[in-house]
Parts: sequence; C-alpha cells; structure tokens
Amino acid sequence: MSIFTKLTQRYLSKNKTRTIVTLIGIIVSMALFTAVIEGAYSGYQFLKNREIAVTGQWQVIMNDVNQEGLEEAKTNKQIDQYENIYTLGWAKVDNENDGKPYLLVQSLGDMEHALFPINLVSGRMPEKEDEILLPENFIANAKEKYQVGDT
Repeated sequence: MSIFTKLTQRYLSKNKTRTIVTLIGIIVSMALFTAVIEGAYSGYQFLKNREIAVTGQWQVIMNDVNQEGLEEAKTNKQIDQYENIYTLGWAKVDNENDGKPYLLVQSLGDMEHALFPINLVSGRMPEKEDEILLPENFIANAKEKYQVGDT
C-alpha cells in the first residue's frame, strides 16, 4: 500500500462523522449533476420535437431534380426518407391582393408520410386527383368565398 492509502484510511477511521458527511455530499452532488444532465437532454429533445412539429422532419431541399437524381436519392444509403414535391404550374386567380394574382399549384406524392407538417383548418386531405388544398391566406384574400367541398 502506498503512503496515501494508509494516510486516507487512518483519517477516515478517526473522523467517522466527517467521513459520513463527505460521502453524503458526494452522493448528493452526483444526484444533482445527473439531474442537470437529464434536464439539459430533456430540453434538447423538447426543442427538437417542437421544431419537427412546426417545420417538419427534413434536412435538405433539392429543387428541380430530374428522374436520374430521384433514382440516386432512392438508392443512397445515407438518405433515410425523401419526399417528392412536383410544381405543376401557376394559376391566375382573382383576389383582393393585386400584388399576388397567381396561385402556385404543387403535387405531393404521399400525403400520409409527408416530412413536413400540413395543418388542416377544416376538411380532409385530398383523396382524388381533382381535389386540392387551399392555404388560409389564399382563402382570406379571395374575392370568392370558398367552402370545403367546392368544385
């Protein structure tokens, strides 16, 4: 045994009260340290889950990808999930906002597993090819009043 081990054992056996208080202090400090680490991790998880709920679970957007690029994304092992959004074009609409007379028309492949949030105010998701979703700001600025189920 080294001199430090012998000295420590002698000190601990002579001062039992101080030894017990020291051990309790170590236990309490480790419990507090664990609580702080768990609290920080819990806060991180909350912020991550909140961001996914608000903006979606995507990390990269690639615009104007051709069929070859889509096939490469499907076979790439580093890409867990992907979503295709097709821009079909622009539609001229009559609305109260003269600065924005067009509506961007897009198509989304799989509505059930979308990587970004779609929050419905009313109605349901489109089930047929001739059904669309309209954004709230479009409905608010439209000269016509649109209702769920309009054709």
